[in-house]
Amino acid sequence: MPQFPGRFVGYEIAPVAEIDGDGINPCSSMQEATALSERTFWSLYGTTPEGTAMCIGDYREYEWCAEIYSRITGHVLPDNPDGLRLTALPAYR
Repeated sequence: MPQFPGRFVGYEIAPVAEIDGDGINPCSSMQEATALSERTFWSLYGTTPEGTAMCIGDYREYEWCAEIYSRITGHVLPDNPDGLRLTALPAYR
């Protein structure tokens, strides 16, 4: 039986630009992402105890990404009117 890898210790929500030939580029704001590419989206990352960020999912809208974060952690939906990258979001209550 495989060993349970453990829970994420934190989360991050980041705007991402998809750039031809270069793959994806997490950005500090949605404004930065849209300046780089017309193809943008939001990604939800979980941080492992070792500090590795693992992508949980990609979402077209910030609200969808934030809803998944809230459903996983039980924390209130983070407000983000400026479209900024949110780091060090808390894990479980």
